[in-house]
This record gives sequence, structure tokens and C-alpha cells, in this order.
Amino acid sequence: MGHVVRTAGVDISTANSCKRCDTRTMGMMPFGTPASRLALLAVIVALATALAGISCLGTRSASGPMDPGVSDGQVVFGQSAVLRGPNRDLGRQMRLGIRAAFYEVNRAGGIHGRQLQLRTIDDSYETHSALHTNQWLIEKVRVFALIGAVGTPTSRVAVPLAHDAGVPFLAPLTGAEFLRDPALENVINLRASYYQEAEEMVARLTDDLGITRVAVLYQKGPCGQDGLEGVRRALARRGWSRWGPGITNAERSARRPTSSPPTPKRSS
Repeated sequence: MGHVVRTAGVDISTANSCKRCDTRTMGMMPFGTPASRLALLAVIVALATALAGISCLGTRSASGPMDPGVSDGQVVFGQSAVLRGPNRDLGRQMRLGIRAAFYEVNRAGGIHGRQLQLRTIDDSYETHSALHTNQWLIEKVRVFALIGAVGTPTSRVAVPLAHDAGVPFLAPLTGAEFLRDPALENVINLRASYYQEAEEMVARLTDDLGITRVAVLYQKGPCGQDGLEGVRRALARRGWSRWGPGITNAERSARRPTSSPPTPKRSS
């Protein structure tokens, strides 16, 4: 049976059967839009949930085993995110926000005297890279938890690895619906899902503004498909059943003329 943590108007779902997670209810907190603000809030929430399990380590026998990533002096988190290329700012800002939150915790004495450490590695927003980087963080670095992943495709390859290893997967920067699967007991979401976002947009357009015709421009891929399906479901809940033909970005580009139109001649 899972819990729902209510923070900044977003439902953060988790399950208390995760070996290293113990959920506690948080109050409302200010919310910002930049990725670094999201990361900062994500860490605060994630620490309140995942690190609650570390509190018991303060009284654990010295001869007892430590959780992976936890030693007498530190707790190690891992982040696989894009740090280069066109999406680099998303990963860099997430890393910045996590570091800022860790700094606040460490300055206050850490968790039972343990300092929080972050190991970040670039996955270039590529699934094959994300597979290897997350394996490295889990198996070689032996992190306590993965935090601040960026993107749907990279999260899709990372989650099975984390789940099989019993490693918490905290606050990914994606609204993908597969991350809301109750069977993923180790996943803690902060970000609203694409379905939730679509519901709010449709509610604004139809319920508040009275709009009766809605068009969707979506990206071809898992992210765009989730958004499109979210709009379909939101409209279906309001009795809408008729849909016209849709065009993806790629199809729209293919329909563009290959040659430029002739330049009009100036009259003399």
C-alpha cells in the first residue's frame, strides 16, 4: 500500500515497501519553474522520504551491514543526466539544484553526521549511454539512490536497473506515465505527470474559456504520445469523442516544399 506526499500541489507517490524508503507527509512548499528550483525542491522531498530510512542507521550496531552508498561519514547519491548537447541546461540545472540542497543539509550537520555526496555522470540523453551510466552508478559506485534523471527514454532504461537492485529512483525530470506504475515501489515522483498537465490545460480551455475545438501539436515519440493521450483522456471525460486527422512534427516537415518559392520581380 503506497503513500501520497502532497507537496506544491503535486502528488508524490511512493510505496513503503521499498527497503530504503519510509514516507513522511510534507507540508506545502514554494514552487519554482526553472530546473534548478525543481531539483532543489525534489531533493528536499526526496530526502524527507528516502533518507528517513537512514535515521535508523544512527542506532544500528557497528557490526551490522550498511546500505549501499552509506558509510559512517557520508551518503552517496548518483545522477545520470545530460550535460552536453542541446539539452545540456536541463541536466546542469538539475545538478545545480541538487548540489544546493545538499549544501544546505551538509551545512546543518548532514544526516546523523553523514555528509551528502553527489556523483553525476553524463548520459548525453542517449538510452545506450544511460544504460551504462546507471549500471556504473549502481554496481561500481554503489550509490544509496539515483536522483534527478532527465528525460523519458533515459528513465525508461534506468528504472528497471534501479528496481532490480532495490535502489530508490528519486525525482526524475519527466512526466512519463510509466513512472506512475504502482508496481515500481522504488520510484518517487515529484513532477506532475503529462496526463495531469493535460487535464489542467483541457480544464482551462474547455471549462473556464468555453472553447469547443482543440488542436494538439505534439512531438513524435514517447513524450509526445503521452501528452496526446493525456489530452484525449481529458476530453473524453468531458464527453468529447470526435477526432480529426493529426500530423506529427516529422510529417509536417516532410510536407514542406523542398525548393524555395521564386522571388517576386521588382517593377521598374
